[in-house]
Amino acid sequence: MMKREKYWEISEIMSGFEIYYTAAVVILMSIAIIKEIARPALIIFSALILLILGDVITVSEAFVGFSNHGMLTVGILFVVSSALQCSASFGWTVSKVLGNNNNTILRYLRLMFPVSFLSAFLNNTPIVATLIPVIKNWAKRNKLMPSKFLIPLSYAAILGGTCTLIGTSTNLVVHGLLLENGLEGFS
Repeated sequence: MMKREKYWEISEIMSGFEIYYTAAVVILMSIAIIKEIARPALIIFSALILLILGDVITVSEAFVGFSNHGMLTVGILFVVSSALQCSASFGWTVSKVLGNNNNTILRYLRLMFPVSFLSAFLNNTPIVATLIPVIKNWAKRNKLMPSKFLIPLSYAAILGGTCTLIGTSTNLVVHGLLLENGLEGFS
């Protein structure tokens, strides 16, 4: 019964046009992302503009998420991530940590422990974004499959990120929403 009441609340807020228009925009956006017509950020921003032009949402509603402190923190960390990617010494350091030996388990441990540790104190998304090109280059130089190291990289970052508030974008966003609604945030 609760789901049905929620449906009626939503249908009272949105007219038939808005529902079909929004569904069409979301479907077209999904197809464009799957077919890689353009960069995902451009496609999603275009969908947002279409929703504004279709009078489904207001401009202030469209950009309210950018005022969330958690999302701003993640954005700043992406700037730091980009600066690290441009640094030659960072790639050299990661290559030295991973080493050149043939012991695959040791390579995994050398990758996963530092990543999970860093992900607990920095946001895991920029860490993964920073390390993907470095790991790919290192794997190609050592004639290894990059995917065998990218998946453990992701899992290590997720594991480390769940330990602290700043570790994952999800924790930051939920914390911000709790504070906005007058509830106690995460400690």
